[in-house]
Amino acid sequence: MEDETSIKADGYRYLDDAPLEVFIREFLLRNDEFLREVSDFAKNALGGYTDELFQEKEKLVRKYGVEFAGNLSQPFRDSLRIDIGWSVWATRIVPDDDKQELDRIRQAAQQGKKRSWDYYSSSNVEEGTEYYYSTLDQMLPQSPIPPNLLIMSINLDRTRENIEKEINELLNIHKVKTKKRSWLNKWKYYLAAYDLHEKHGIKNYERLANNLQDLFPDADITFDADTAENYYKKARDLIAGEYKMYVCPR
Repeated sequence: MEDETSIKADGYRYLDDAPLEVFIREFLLRNDEFLREVSDFAKNALGGYTDELFQEKEKLVRKYGVEFAGNLSQPFRDSLRIDIGWSVWATRIVPDDDKQELDRIRQAAQQGKKRSWDYYSSSNVEEGTEYYYSTLDQMLPQSPIPPNLLIMSINLDRTRENIEKEINELLNIHKVKTKKRSWLNKWKYYLAAYDLHEKHGIKNYERLANNLQDLFPDADITFDADTAENYYKKARDLIAGEYKMYVCPR
């Protein structure tokens, strides 16, 4: 026997593969107490926000766990918008000598591009930096803290899909320098150039290039004197300590 109801499966089709915030909104639209309290707040705020209204909204946000907004000139249920917040938060610590990167992040944060975040220079003695450094010191007491750091906090109650999406967004914002992997693919050539120069006494970069070409005939690189010199010097710098910028703390 057919149920006499207006509910049809097609009415739920829009929820197929819907993100988390869509489901949260649907739950709240069925919560009469939420609708009443938020609607009353919106009516009281029509004349502008007061300190009391700011405090009232903070209480509602804490109570229901979401930010909300709506337009009373339309059916409130239809216009209701909610923000469930981020799955991932991040704080960036920038090397002191990288003024360009610090300025780029500061400007983007001030302009409100994409996402906002906290940022500090490595030796900044503001309370926030000291807090994060002291926290990391407790976690990694035996390790030096890298000067170029992105500290992430993850809400593990969110879906893996949401978490990975937001991590990728943050990496796209912060990881804008030369891709380290492309350097890593060349490091064996750096080491060979160094060994030929230091261990085998090949100081002439033209000869060094010819030796590299003989060693790696299938490489997608044309080894000339300038390249050979560049690779030798990069290897020398890495050996002297530049490798540290690639090392994760242990």
